[in-house]
Amino acid sequence: MGVCAEGHPDAGGCERGPQGRLPVGISSLGDQPLVVRGYPLLTARLVPDRAPSVFELRMTYRTGTALLPRLMEMCTRRGFRILQVKVDRLPGSTDPAARVLLELEGTSDTGRLTSELFENEGVLDVEMTAATDDE
Repeated sequence: MGVCAEGHPDAGGCERGPQGRLPVGISSLGDQPLVVRGYPLLTARLVPDRAPSVFELRMTYRTGTALLPRLMEMCTRRGFRILQVKVDRLPGSTDPAARVLLELEGTSDTGRLTSELFENEGVLDVEMTAATDDE
């Protein structure tokens, strides 16, 4: 009698169990492609490739149109978490404008976020840098 390898497709030499059925290990062969292909996708979602980084986003924008809440929503929709907000009015400016510093944390694409923010009417300037530990 031969040795039966679990999962061997023809189960050559295996003794059949009650009612003439092959061992359970053979019936699981159909699950193998699911495990082989699905496992990397599952682990990529559960274990991120990199730790979140902290960024400083500085923007100058025109005030009076409730633009800041919409800009902050764009940041969170892109996968960033807002850690801190500082807003200052620009003194001596002829336009009603303000400068905001958003401290963001995340792993998403900062270049894409910067471009999307700058495309908004009323945004005058956008600058994204890695946060420093000097504070």
